[in-house]
Amino acid sequence: MNEMSLRVVACLLIIQHNQTLKTKNMRPSTGRIFFIMSIMLLFQKFLVMKPKSS
Repeated sequence: MNEMSLRVVACLLIIQHNQTLKTKNMRPSTGRIFFIMSIMLLFQKFLVMKPKSS
């Protein structure tokens, strides 16, 4: 469940990141920073959740 949800969220983040780059509403640097931060938060949540499940 956790791995599947992680993959789904990661895919959604990648799609969202690609869309922001296509629209060019945000600066590329800002988009990258947001993308990296979101991934870091995602893995942080996953690492926190993992010990509880096991």
